[in-house]
Amino acid sequence: MLASNVKNTGKTLAALIYFLAKNPDKQQCLREEAFKNFPEKKSPVTKEVFNKSPYLKAVIKESNRIALIAIGTARITVKDMVLGGHKIPKSTDIIAMHIISANSELFKVAEKLIPERWLRTTENEYSAKHVHPFAYMPFGFGPRSCIGKRVANLELELDLARIIRNFELSWHHEDMQFSGNLIYDITNLLKVGVKEF
Repeated sequence: MLASNVKNTGKTLAALIYFLAKNPDKQQCLREEAFKNFPEKKSPVTKEVFNKSPYLKAVIKESNRIALIAIGTARITVKDMVLGGHKIPKSTDIIAMHIISANSELFKVAEKLIPERWLRTTENEYSAKHVHPFAYMPFGFGPRSCIGKRVANLELELDLARIIRNFELSWHHEDMQFSGNLIYDITNLLKVGVKEF
């Protein structure tokens, strides 16, 4: 569990850093929130601080929507069922593909980083409130959802808040390439420009 968490969280953090480096306006919105919550470089991290960080959580969700943690979730059916008009017998291996979260028919301008989709205050056509709830399931769903979900999100929130609070990121290279084997991954080196505050 810990090895999987470290590997997947590292890849997810790399994708987050890349997307923020490529989108300085989104990075600036996140930085403003981080400066409010962490006025000093060594300001303490508390549960209350993360409760006041909706944009941080939205950035992580949006990055996970574009650069999936895993391409799908495998399950074995426990009973005979019908899905989309197809008969699926008991004990059949099925995979729910997560790539649907990158579909422009579901998420308006799906290829762009728009963290505002996930904010409760967003009501326009970009809002994730208008999308089927199962169109975004990076950690699976229900009793078999990822056991490390909370640890991974906490680690991402902590790491990303500290990075954005203390550094300005920039990207001056070709777009990052992603591969989608079992685990989604960046294929290029993460060559981010960094300026310290």
